[in-house]
Parts: sequence; structure tokens; C-alpha cells
Amino acid sequence: MLTGHSLSKISRCAGVVATIEYMLKDIRLLETYLQRMASAITQKREQISHSALLLSMFHYEMSSLSLYDPAFKEMLLKAVEQERIIQRKLFVAGNSTEVTPYRDVWKLYEPYGNVLRLKRLDFTAIKRPSLRSEVKYYFCYLFEQRGKVYVPLFDACKLAINTLADIAPEVIYFADITEGHIRTLVLALEAMRKNDGEPLSQYYIAKSVNGLKRIMCYLMSTERDTQIRAPRPRTNPFDIVTFHNLRQFNTPTEIIPEEVVEQLDLHREEMPCQYRLLYDLFMNTGLRLKEVYLLEEDCIEESRYPNVCQLKYIPHKTLSARHRRGAGDYHRIMIPKDIAGRLSQHIIEDAEERKIAGTSYIFRSRRYGYERAVIDSQPFVKCIRGIIRKTFISDFKQGAAIVDRMVANITLSVHRQINCRLFIVVSHLHLQNKKRKAPVTGPTSVDNALVVKHFA
Repeated sequence: MLTGHSLSKISRCAGVVATIEYMLKDIRLLETYLQRMASAITQKREQISHSALLLSMFHYEMSSLSLYDPAFKEMLLKAVEQERIIQRKLFVAGNSTEVTPYRDVWKLYEPYGNVLRLKRLDFTAIKRPSLRSEVKYYFCYLFEQRGKVYVPLFDACKLAINTLADIAPEVIYFADITEGHIRTLVLALEAMRKNDGEPLSQYYIAKSVNGLKRIMCYLMSTERDTQIRAPRPRTNPFDIVTFHNLRQFNTPTEIIPEEVVEQLDLHREEMPCQYRLLYDLFMNTGLRLKEVYLLEEDCIEESRYPNVCQLKYIPHKTLSARHRRGAGDYHRIMIPKDIAGRLSQHIIEDAEERKIAGTSYIFRSRRYGYERAVIDSQPFVKCIRGIIRKTFISDFKQGAAIVDRMVANITLSVHRQINCRLFIVVSHLHLQNKKRKAPVTGPTSVDNALVVKHFA
């Protein structure tokens, strides 16, 4: 314990429980050991959790914290929480040390509520080392200018560069790219298929090509890093490619009959209590996903009008625009008093959990061994998907395989308009099956259909 090394060899022979009992004989030494092991995880720039700390000390982790000695459990939780506070400051500030052309893998953290999200850029995925080096310098420049980098942009550029390297082995540096290479690249991207067999969208192709265009502009400009050991391009051959009206390439969606959405209201009681509350908030407010998930404990306010209350929230998407015109962070809308009452009751019942988590957010995930982070959207979407699958089975008797295809791409999102609407994206196969009265065996030209429900 004095050396700060793992006790896995000891716990494998004596057992975890016996090892902990021996460690508790010297409380002060145990506290120091927990701090050292937690600090070792931070030094590796990895997020700490109960599981990570336990696995760094012992050869395995018991299935629940309740199985550990109460005194040890309390000390473990204290060490994890103290290290999380350190990581929130240290990891974000340390992003600048990660962003360097001499590292092949960047681990960048950004705050999301009271937790950190990891953005990982693996430049080894770019096959040609010379092109990889130029891309690194460009993303270093982006980080210096904006303070962050965009992983989707990196993924799009990576795909285009690797495709170009495969079809044009003579391209060693960006300066070697010609107009002919670009024409061939665009054709290759249009012929490419995703894992599900669908072609790349024109929007994604444009994003990939325009990403390389911006890299080329950087390499030609005066902002180019003097350490780049590659020839400077004289012209930008990507200027020959222009993508117009990309939004028109999106396939228009059709409206599924009203009774499909009405089934959600009929089966609303099957949702867990918290998801039912989220569902009602989306139905009655029209707020965006993030705006509901990041509601705080003081979000309910009284109103001068009867039967309604005020809901205070942060409009994250328009926050910068609000700051430019001198408005505050918070915005307020009216919600029915019964919804406000249920939300207030949830806030009261959740007070102890928030105190343990050290946060003011009222909706959080509850994964064992991890910090109680802001709630994830996937379980809620999965719940809605299950209800729609059940409804489709009882209504159409098409069989499990067809139903799975019908609900494969269900996504829940909320659109803010004057008359609040709930948009639920489900597979287009449902509409096709209802028209044809037979299973659809081949792929359809329209991927998704839009279910729109109007609320009074």
C-alpha cells in the first residue's frame, strides 16, 4: 500500500473481503492509498468511477457496493468524489497538452452538465503518415482558433483521405492532389455503401470533400504552421467542386396516420414514472431534448394566471444569440399546473439523490459504478420503441421480423413551434405495409416517415 501498487495478487489469494478487513486496520494509510490509486487513474487521463478504482486495486469487483464493508465503502465514495472534482478542472484545462502534432491519439474532454464527455481523435486511422501529419496540424489550428475540435468533421475527412489514398497511391502530400483525383474521389464516395447497405448521403459526401478543401486552404495560407515538413500547395483543386441545394437531396417524408401516435397515449401508463413525466413535458412544452434533460431543481415558478405555472429552463441552442442581445441565460414558458405539480413532486422525492450526486439537475442516469450523470436519451427512446412495437404487433399481425424492421430507426425529438408538436420518427415500412397489406421484403427508397401529432 505504501508503494501505491495494485493488491490484485493478494486479493486473488486471500480474497477481496479479507484484504479489505486487513486494510481497515490502518485507516489513515488506507485513505492515502485510495488517493494515490485515484490519482494514478487521473494521470492516465481516464475518468474515475467506483468500478475503475476497485479494479485498479483488486483482481475483480463485487457486483454491488452494498457488499463491501460500510467503512470502506464510505472512504471509497469520498475518494472518488474528490478525484472527480479534480478531473473536471484538470481534464478540460489539459486539452491543450493533448492537442499536438506529435501525438497520434487525442483524448479531449468537454463539460456536459456536471460530468465530462470524452472526445477521442485517433489519427492512426488515417492510413498514409504524410497526409496524417498535415491533418494533425490543421486540427491543431482549429483548436487554437475555436478551443475545441469536431469529431464528426474528423471522421468525414478521415473517410475521404483513406478513400483517396486507396484510389490514388501517387498522392503522398496534399500538394499532390489534382482535379482528376478529386473527380475520382467524388465518384468513389458516391459508389460507397454503409454497413447497412445504404449509400452515403450527398450531405455527408459534401461534408467530406469540403473538409479536405478547408485543410487545403489552411496549408496554402499564411496561418500554416512553420513546422510542417511538406510542400506548400500552389492552388486549391477542390475549388472545382461545389455542392448546391444540399437540403433538397433529403427525401421528403410522408405522414403516418393519426391512430399510430394515439396508441402512445393509450399505452402511456406502461412507461416508467420518470419516462412518463418526460413524455408529458415533451407533449406539453415543445422543448428540445437537452432543454428538458438539463432542468434544474428550481425550474418551477408561480404564475399570476390560474391553472398554470412557469417553467424556467436554459435554451442552450440559442444561448449565444441571447447573450449577444443582452438577455440572461434562463427563459420561461407556461405549463399546466398538474404537470408542474408532478414535476415538483419528483424534485422533492429526488432531493436526497441530488445531494449525493452533488448536482442540481433533476433527471440523471443511475448506472452502478459511475457518477449519476445527466440522463441519457437512449433508454427513453427504447421505451417508446417498445410501445410502438407492441402496438404494431397487435394491430397488423405482420410478424416479429417485419415489426423489427418497422421500428428499427425510431428516434424521439421535439420541435418547438407555436402549436406544440411531438415528432416521432419511425420506419417507413409501416405505411407501406398498411397500403400493400403484405410484408415488404426489399428495401424502400424512403427510409423514414414522420409521425406528427398536433396538440391543442
